Amino acid sequence: MDMFTRQPKLVALLILSIGVILCWLTVSVGLANIARSRPQHAFANLEFSDARLLGRKAEMILATSQEPAATARAVRHAVLALKRDPTVISAIVTIATS
Repeated sequence: MDMFTRQPKLVALLILSIGVILCWLTVSVGLANIARSRPQHAFANLEFSDARLLGRKAEMILATSQEPAATARAVRHAVLALKRDPTVISAIVTIATS
């Protein structure tokens, strides 16, 4: 007998799990795209898990001010972005130029 005909509950749970994961991915990518298209100050109080947005924020902080406090904040954002996604070029550039 086939595994799928013997355990229909397992198959239903597997399909449900895959559906939940795909829905979460769709919503998170959609929110990240919305956040990227808005001005930075519109989402100043919200914490997003999008590494590219954090890298962009770090780059903008460094571009607007070269003070030690601003540089340290930009590096913190860049390191957090790189921990989430090591391919974020803007975070790498921010760390390299600070």
